[in-house]
Amino acid sequence: MSTTKRDVMGEIVDAVIACLERGTMPWRRPWVDGRAGEGAPHNAISGRAYSGINYLQLTMHGMGYTSQSWLTFKQAKEAGGSVKKGEHGTAIVFWKPMDATKRGDDGTLSTSRFLMMRSFTVLEMVPEFRTGS
Repeated sequence: MSTTKRDVMGEIVDAVIACLERGTMPWRRPWVDGRAGEGAPHNAISGRAYSGINYLQLTMHGMGYTSQSWLTFKQAKEAGGSVKKGEHGTAIVFWKPMDATKRGDDGTLSTSRFLMMRSFTVLEMVPEFRTGS
C-alpha cells in the first residue's frame, strides 16, 4: 500500500493553469456576507459560500455540473445519502489559525501563531439527493 502524500496545492495550481489555457477565467465574487449567490459554489448543508482558492477550485471542477452544492463524504452519509461507486471528489483546503505556547529555559512562556492547513474532499450534490432527503 502506497502512503504518498497528496499535493493538494499542486492539484489546484494545475487546475487553474488548465482553465487559463482553455481561455476560462473562473474568478469573480458572487457571494455576499459568507452566503452563496446564485450559481456560486457552496456547502449544501450550511449554505456557506466557498471563498478564496476553494471558490476557484470548485468553480473549475463544477463547470458543466447541474449544481454548485458540495458536501463531504461524511456530510452526505449523515444526511442519508451515498456516494456512487467510482465517484471522485474535488480537494479543497481549510486554513485554521493556531497558537503554540512554549516554555523557555528561563521558565517564561512565549506564544507564536501559525496557520494549520487541512484538506478535505468534497463531492457535487446531485439533484436526486436533494429530493430524496
